[in-house]
Amino acid sequence: MNKAALKKFKISNNLSMLPDNKLDDLNDYVEFLLHSYNVPAKKPLNLWGTWSHLDLNIDDLENDIRILRKEIELNILQKQYY
Repeated sequence: MNKAALKKFKISNNLSMLPDNKLDDLNDYVEFLLHSYNVPAKKPLNLWGTWSHLDLNIDDLENDIRILRKEIELNILQKQYY
């Protein structure tokens, strides 16, 4: 693991131990640092080009998610009794 990745890992672990009431202060400080170093905001990713070869149809995405959740629920219930 390189040094930068190790530092990010340590920071992430330390964040999980930070009290909830201090998270806003930390976020304000990080935003201040980003602004002071003129770090550009990340651009949102457009995944249409990435997934265009998969021929996905997301016209009724909410219904598809509802069906998948029901299938997962049934699978979990079946596994609990076997």
